[in-house]
Amino acid sequence: MHEVFDVNMYCQELSKSELLSARVIGWTGRWSLFGSFVLCCQCLNAQSVDDAGCAFTHLPGCTAGQTGSNPWRELRQVLMDVPLPDHARARLGDPRFI
Repeated sequence: MHEVFDVNMYCQELSKSELLSARVIGWTGRWSLFGSFVLCCQCLNAQSVDDAGCAFTHLPGCTAGQTGSNPWRELRQVLMDVPLPDHARARLGDPRFI
């Protein structure tokens, strides 16, 4: 008998990795961006960026409902670790960018 591979749980574990690339894969394996909406890859329910401060509502029976309720916050955490290009880092001392 074959063991069932749970993509959501695998991606959840990747999201905890020290490697930035693994965390990006972990996020994109569970969520998808579509314009200004984030969608759950399991139930396909969506949430607008305007509602990012609210918990994500999965559809009934969604297997990801147990582990993912703040996709925008998770995305922000991942993106905060993306290094800035050299020219952007040089401008950070400019008061217009603080």
